[in-house]
Amino acid sequence: MKKITLFICLMSVSLIWGSNTRMAVLGAGDYIDDIVNSAIYPQQLVMYKNQLYGDITSSTSDFGFIIAPVPRYGCLGLWQAGLEEDYFTIGYGLSLFQFRLGFFFVPVEDQLQYGFGIGRYYFNRGFDLSFLINDQTDDEWYNLNLRLFKQKDDFVIVPRYKLHYYKEPFDYQQHRIGLMIQRYVLNEGFVFVGGEYDFCRGDIENDSTNFYAGLDLPLNRRFVLLLGFNENFINGFESPHWNIEAGIGLRIREFHIDFKLNRERFFNKDLTFISGVGIDLNFGQF
Repeated sequence: MKKITLFICLMSVSLIWGSNTRMAVLGAGDYIDDIVNSAIYPQQLVMYKNQLYGDITSSTSDFGFIIAPVPRYGCLGLWQAGLEEDYFTIGYGLSLFQFRLGFFFVPVEDQLQYGFGIGRYYFNRGFDLSFLINDQTDDEWYNLNLRLFKQKDDFVIVPRYKLHYYKEPFDYQQHRIGLMIQRYVLNEGFVFVGGEYDFCRGDIENDSTNFYAGLDLPLNRRFVLLLGFNENFINGFESPHWNIEAGIGLRIREFHIDFKLNRERFFNKDLTFISGVGIDLNFGQF
């Protein structure tokens, strides 16, 4: 019973906050739960009731908020990704019979995109499943995402499978199989390590292997150290490309601010130390 209680407490803390800046530093994709991953698993909207976030970088900006006036009737989300199209997405999430349900769509002409998902967390295990569709002219694809997880003491094991089926402008299938191991440390912090294999078949054919690791580590009650590392190998273990990112998080009650450090500053003193800022607020606590 103590293990189950510990798991619920840790999950409730680690899932509350998030931003694209934080995820850009950690570089672990949807293996790590975050509010911005609602665009992949819309059923996760119910985990972030009455919350808003925003990110600013040198080239893009994005924001979103989720509101649940009456929680038993679900929650409504609205977000804008930091993309060239700058279109809005509307989502809805609901808890029903211990399952989390959700869907989203893009209410913009000629930008037909929508998705739906289902998930459930029970005791020390759970799953998330979603199906996304994009039917724009010259950009048609279908996306299936499946993620499992199991808690064992302070460890969380997360296997994942993703199928991205492109129809236009090229016809090919992209499969991605991966596994992440996460360990909770220092109450609210965690470290993680994992890897995945990615291969495409059809009009485009290639293979790649990706290894990654990182941490979200509280230094004290106010500051958090963010660090992410990944290395990618194209076509077997040839042409390795590695990347490392670092950031600092500031926690002040219901406010969280994440700063992505600019590693290019070490080579060019004309650049700033900060390359991105993310902020989020849990206004449901007021």
